[in-house]
Amino acid sequence: MTLADMTGMTSKRWIGRLTAIGVCAGATLLANGAATAQTATEQSDSSAPIVVEYFMSQSCSSCMAATDFFGQLAGRDDIVALSWHVDYWNILNTKKGRWVDPYSSADYTDRQRRYNKTIRNRSSVYTPQMVIAGASEASGRAPGKVVSLIDAAKAEQPVKITAKTDVDMGMVFEISKSDEGGNAYLITLMPEITTKVTQGENAGHIYTDVNVVTGIRPLGLVRKTGTQINAPIPIDGEHCALIIQEPKQGRIITATYCPVP
Repeated sequence: MTLADMTGMTSKRWIGRLTAIGVCAGATLLANGAATAQTATEQSDSSAPIVVEYFMSQSCSSCMAATDFFGQLAGRDDIVALSWHVDYWNILNTKKGRWVDPYSSADYTDRQRRYNKTIRNRSSVYTPQMVIAGASEASGRAPGKVVSLIDAAKAEQPVKITAKTDVDMGMVFEISKSDEGGNAYLITLMPEITTKVTQGENAGHIYTDVNVVTGIRPLGLVRKTGTQINAPIPIDGEHCALIIQEPKQGRIITATYCPVP
């Protein structure tokens, strides 16, 4: 459903499907999760993770199956998976009431809209949508197309990132040379959330989503020559990812999950 449709009706291996991790404070990392974060920071010479951004809402009934598919993608070590909860579904009134997604943000809707203007040349937005490497998009209900776009993105020359933690410096990222350079962003994530939806189209469902974005912080410009970036270690229960994106929210040239402290 597009935003235009909704207006007429009313006139998202380390981070994968990690069971037993919730939003409560003090959540611990599972062994398989820790191993995957380490894998993500050890990029091979021939490949770097592809960023898949999932735009969705807990109020969107057609997002349920797409969320399961996104969970499978998040379990792959060649993907950095980010789930952005948009806010335009929050205004939808149904026979079962209205559900406000607690993880939604107008900023995330703005990010989706910028992608649609650039990639689709349209101001309208829809869910479930997946954006691959900041350069292509497909419906989350079309797994075959999404996988094809991921494979195509791998043909791009990767820019390498190495990541480690330091007692004094926090997280340390080393970014290699690139053809264009870009802007660095630190994105904080909840590894898994489980929400009991009591109203709206998904009323009565227990909604589970992985890699839910909780914030994005600019870390400055990365020039063609590469650079070192330092960032604080996330709080307990959160994880994060670093992405390097071409200006004007263009192509994502490289990314990695944050290292495990």
